[in-house]
Amino acid sequence: EFRRVLFRSVECFKRAMKQKDVQEILAHRALFERGVTYAAMGKKAMAIKDLEKILVDNPDYPEVDKKLGELK
Repeated sequence: EFRRVLFRSVECFKRAMKQKDVQEILAHRALFERGVTYAAMGKKAMAIKDLEKILVDNPDYPEVDKKLGELK
């Protein structure tokens, strides 16, 4: 059941990021939350990829470096 909740969360974050007029700050938050969710699912590489995408646009985004340190 918990895995199903995680999977649905990932799908929600994907939909949020696909919206044409989504603000950058919201897109980054969705990427961060999806990355955290991927990490909880054991999908470490996908989590790192999402978190690193944030750093391209905003190297000072809170908690990203800490979370990446936990995953690497």
